[in-house]
Amino acid sequence: MIMLGAPGSGKGTQAARLSKEFDIAHESSGDAFRKAAAEGTEAGLAAAELFERGELVPDETVCRVMIEHIVELTSRGRGILLDGFPRTLGQAVRLEESLGELDQEIDAVVHINIDRTEIKRRLSLRGRADDSEDVVQHRIAVYDELTRPLVDFYRDRDVVVEIDGNHSVDEVHDEILDKTRVAVR
Repeated sequence: MIMLGAPGSGKGTQAARLSKEFDIAHESSGDAFRKAAAEGTEAGLAAAELFERGELVPDETVCRVMIEHIVELTSRGRGILLDGFPRTLGQAVRLEESLGELDQEIDAVVHINIDRTEIKRRLSLRGRADDSEDVVQHRIAVYDELTRPLVDFYRDRDVVVEIDGNHSVDEVHDEILDKTRVAVR
């Protein structure tokens, strides 16, 4: 399963709850990068170096780190909920190829739709340094340019589950459960 949504849509919160509900691994790209760097893997160290310089990690490095984790988890027979990966069409294509090699497929892509005014409201309540108005606007623009096209990519594969993210955490969670129980095996 893949979680997609704009910054502030609640995808991280929902991913953590769903992983417990479905007893599947929750794999966030940030956690995977930290783990790979701590383990001293080549891709993990390369990503850490780019992070320190404030640069974006190239798709190839992102895919190497994430796919290593996916292979590890699937080899143990665990389902996976991906949060923060893929973020670009290039990453989605590489993920699809890798899953095919593993004889795995994506059961559902949960797309949490949320109004821009609600995004800004939620992020302003968090009070984090990276949630200033300028940073939020930039993160939304990056999402619209790079990640939003994934919704259509996965819609073409008939795996997108649309969720109204403008409601409470519990209401969004219940809607996700109602719409994904059949898809998640």
